[in-house]
Amino acid sequence: RFYTDRPDSEAFGQNSGLGLNISRQIVVAHGGRIWAENRSGSSAKQGRRRRGAAAARSRNGAGASFVVRLPAA
Repeated sequence: RFYTDRPDSEAFGQNSGLGLNISRQIVVAHGGRIWAENRSGSSAKQGRRRRGAAAARSRNGAGASFVVRLPAA
C-alpha cells in the first residue's frame, strides 16, 4: 500500500506522485538511468518562487524534461 500526507488542496495537485518512481524502477531494472533537467530557456530552479507566467509554466510542468538513458543491446 501507498500512503501520503500530501495536502488535499486542488492547487497542490491530486496525483499520487508514483509515476516517476515506477518509471525509475523499470529503467534501473534494464540497466539505465533517468533524471530531470531544466528545459532550455527555462528558469525553473529548486526552491525559487515564481510569479505570473513563470509560475503558470511551472505548474504545467513546462520547466523540466525527463531523460532516460538505456544501454545499447
